[in-house]
Amino acid sequence: MKSLSGIVFDDVSKMTMKIEDKYRDSFTNHIPEHLYPDYILNTQVYNDIAKYDQEFDRKEYQVLLKQKNKQ
Repeated sequence: MKSLSGIVFDDVSKMTMKIEDKYRDSFTNHIPEHLYPDYILNTQVYNDIAKYDQEFDRKEYQVLLKQKNKQ
């Protein structure tokens, strides 16, 4: 836990991020909804989201490679 002058940040604050409307479609098509209730993210799910993003990127890259190989 991070602290400064004896104050534990997790005890006094909580960081969240909201998924903006313009990014919802691209986000929701590969990230399970249980990770972002009400389109709000908290720091506890960032690693899980990164794993889904990595898998999504891998699949997109494979599609691009197949398209390139057809040319």
